[in-house]
Amino acid sequence: MRAIINIPAALLLLSGTAADFWMYTYISYSGGDPWWEGVMILGAAPPVCDEILYSNRLKHLKDVSGDKRGVRFAGSALDPDIVEFNSERLGHYTIYKDRNYDMVDVDNQLKGKCVLNITSTYNCVFEKETDTGHSIFWCVSEVHV
Repeated sequence: MRAIINIPAALLLLSGTAADFWMYTYISYSGGDPWWEGVMILGAAPPVCDEILYSNRLKHLKDVSGDKRGVRFAGSALDPDIVEFNSERLGHYTIYKDRNYDMVDVDNQLKGKCVLNITSTYNCVFEKETDTGHSIFWCVSEVHV
């Protein structure tokens, strides 16, 4: 059996600059109606309810170019073709299904490698809202969350 090695991903792991993170969908309900949808970027999974309110949350938008902060999906959240996210704290990156879930920056430079993983879910009930969602990706990258 022959091992297949993704050289750029292996270099990220060996460079000492790699950071692991999870990306989760996020829907917040208040009074039964969803009022906020997007993703959370977390350093660990599954999410702990006490930490959700302080996580790196990005609202779902149709356009996240330039200074527009949020996340854009092409395809479904369970099987996304493209996930583009732009955060003041984390930066602007895109994950592509047709590139084996490579994560690249706005200059098309490889910055991480993600794996589709929709196995983890959460449901947190707070005083004024209920938050629910599921994992999308596990990523090893240069992004520090």
